[in-house]
Amino acid sequence: MSVPSEERGNAEPGPDGPLDFDPYRFGRPEHPVPAEFAPPGYRAPDVPREPNLPRTPPPPRYQPGQYANPYPPRSATNGAASNSKAIASMVLGIASIVLCWLTILDVVPIVLAVVFGLIAVNDHRRDPGRGGRAMAITGIVCAAIGAVLAIVLTVWFVNLANQCGGLGTNSSQLQQCVRDHI
Repeated sequence: MSVPSEERGNAEPGPDGPLDFDPYRFGRPEHPVPAEFAPPGYRAPDVPREPNLPRTPPPPRYQPGQYANPYPPRSATNGAASNSKAIASMVLGIASIVLCWLTILDVVPIVLAVVFGLIAVNDHRRDPGRGGRAMAITGIVCAAIGAVLAIVLTVWFVNLANQCGGLGTNSSQLQQCVRDHI
């Protein structure tokens, strides 16, 4: 079945002869079809151009610091990932203060807090984005306070033992000596 050329619209015979199909069998496209997708013999319709409208000026170029950063840099205070060695240093430093009455056994958290703290501070020097410097310093300071408290308590207990040492463990004299020196 052949459609007369008047009904086919812009479909004209191609260079190889008449078209054997109607490219407009479903109607003309509303928008121009790109040449690579157009059927053979398709010509883009003549679309009237819009009148020249006044152009709006382009938006101003971005200047650094012009807008506030919606994503502030990560730090340990706003819940960002931090240096785990710094966290360990701070926790062990606080534990050394709490456990200072253990005297000799307090050496373990003190040493670990100082070691982890120094490693975390060095990590922060190499990569400042890693964070944790304040926690590492807090851990080192707390470990130092725990060490001083442990030394003071050890000296105090040794002094107390020397003064009340010759007394029996269940004697009333030992109890009186401890009350007098505490």
